[in-house]
Amino acid sequence: MAQRRFLPALRDRFAPALEAKGLADRVRASASAYVVPGVPYRQDWSTKRAVDEAYIYNPTVYRCVDVLCANAIGHPVQLRQGDPEDGAIIDTAHDPSRILYTLNRRANPWESARIFKWRLVAQFVLSSKGMFVEVIRSRGNGLGMINLLDPDLCEMVPNPIDPLHAFRIQTPNSRGGYDYLPRFDPAKSATEQPSSILWIRNPHPTIMWNGTSPVQAAGLPIDLDRFARLYNRRFLQNDGRPGGLLSIKGSVSGPTLELIQAQFQGGPESAGRTTVIQADAVSYADTSGSPRDTLWGDTMDRSQADICLAFGVPLSVLGDASGRTFDNADAEYAQFWEHRMLNLIRSLDDQLDVLTGLLGPDVYLRTDLSKVWVLGRYERENQDRIAGDQAAGYRTIDEVRIAKKLKPFGVPATRVLWIPIGKGAVADAEHPHDAKEAAAAPIAGPVTADSAGSGMAQIGAAPGAFGAPGDATGSGTGIDGAASDAANLRLVGGSGQDAPALEAMALPVGELEEGKQGRPRYGGSGHGARHTA
Repeated sequence: MAQRRFLPALRDRFAPALEAKGLADRVRASASAYVVPGVPYRQDWSTKRAVDEAYIYNPTVYRCVDVLCANAIGHPVQLRQGDPEDGAIIDTAHDPSRILYTLNRRANPWESARIFKWRLVAQFVLSSKGMFVEVIRSRGNGLGMINLLDPDLCEMVPNPIDPLHAFRIQTPNSRGGYDYLPRFDPAKSATEQPSSILWIRNPHPTIMWNGTSPVQAAGLPIDLDRFARLYNRRFLQNDGRPGGLLSIKGSVSGPTLELIQAQFQGGPESAGRTTVIQADAVSYADTSGSPRDTLWGDTMDRSQADICLAFGVPLSVLGDASGRTFDNADAEYAQFWEHRMLNLIRSLDDQLDVLTGLLGPDVYLRTDLSKVWVLGRYERENQDRIAGDQAAGYRTIDEVRIAKKLKPFGVPATRVLWIPIGKGAVADAEHPHDAKEAAAAPIAGPVTADSAGSGMAQIGAAPGAFGAPGDATGSGTGIDGAASDAANLRLVGGSGQDAPALEAMALPVGELEEGKQGRPRYGGSGHGARHTA
């Protein structure tokens, strides 16, 4: 039974009103522990540690970062009008903002655009704080230069309204040791905002003003790999003898202990030497494990696999394709581009796209990936499917050309459907007379260039114009009957008609290319001798 309230109307009238929070408070509530204004957040894997202990020290991390950077910087940046994928490409001459010049040729006076993008991608995968790009405007309100700052020297300074209000940069020569720069705003002029910060990061799932790095996920494998290498280096440097504890029963004088310790330590020059001492009840205990106990090989392989998995780079792309077939290596390369590189490049494009605000709201920044062969395989398969539909009579020739990004002919013969059986022409409702005109000049026969030199082809022979071998056809093309019949083979295929001229044609076996199928064999009787290859 529900509990009854005493005087509910009066209680509700004098109940305290609910407190309404602002947008900034709701944004900070997206994380369980948010950043207090003016207090920088801390990360266990700073950029300096990721570079010193992972990138420089670990060969797998170095190669993963190098492969990601090398594949990302080899493609130019484009500006498109109206649509980010299919919009018109803006030429460099029509770019007063100098975005194309800055991102494709020279980012600043000290480094080219390729070097800048290489460092940008490297920080993207190594810095858990993200990348801090300083944008310096020119007098014409364009880009003067862009420069990458050290993430460990940059901190966010939020205010009660904007959690990304400004950035504090630690500089030894500035007043008070810090410089404060605002967040980049393309709506402001160069006078209002001569220098600002564009913050780019690999997004964090819950905290808006935080980033992530693959080094954080692969931190433990990187440490295991590092300590395993250090142990085995020291083990081999000591001639394969690990450290140990030598205990002697009874009382031993100080000089004797120093002598025994000196005999066992010795140094690198005494490694491998057997020392015999005189003492009662001497025992030796090994205080370290052996490489067999630490499973050196398994540890290295497992760490390498975990690091490659965290960075999204297959081992075959790193240069080690052992144990893989060619098809498996190609599949891993395709997955690397489709599931790793494409997402990485598009993430950078979307965050650098704020620079296009200097040109207008309908301009988009995109990296040109048209020359990446593996990314176009689905489009090529779709084009082949459309071409097959045209051969089956489902699509027109102009539709195939449009799918292949070619200019359509726009003539009646290319706007109609050609049915495979007899290649009959079928017109649509918009062009009812195309079928009659196309039948008068079919495109399935041999073609010759017209006398006007317009580039279009004239139709040679009509369907069914078969002649004897060596006889010229009535089309006036000067092509013998055998060649004409061979060209008209598409017309009679599947129609059930007999082609006497084709039966007498024989293709020598020696003319067949390797791997090519010979001519079809004819069965039945009453047709005389059949020539097959």
